[in-house]
Amino acid sequence: MLRFGGPVRRVPRVNQEIAGLLVDVVFPHGVAVEADSRHPQRGRAAFERDAILATQGYRTLRFTDRQTENAPAVVAAALNAALTACAA
Repeated sequence: MLRFGGPVRRVPRVNQEIAGLLVDVVFPHGVAVEADSRHPQRGRAAFERDAILATQGYRTLRFTDRQTENAPAVVAAALNAALTACAA
């Protein structure tokens, strides 16, 4: 369970469009999550997407499929840290 000063009360939106970009998961707290597969968007395109999301007030976290499958505690800790920082 995610902790954000207690359980996260708002449900994230999945496949949400922001500034013409389709984002995998968007939290109301200003955190965008991109779940990259074995062939993630790399290089300039990923950086450009992150910059566009930043102009809209979002902090982007990117996780590989390997991280979500093999290290879910690390993914949850990173997400909790980002949500806490964005709420401050």
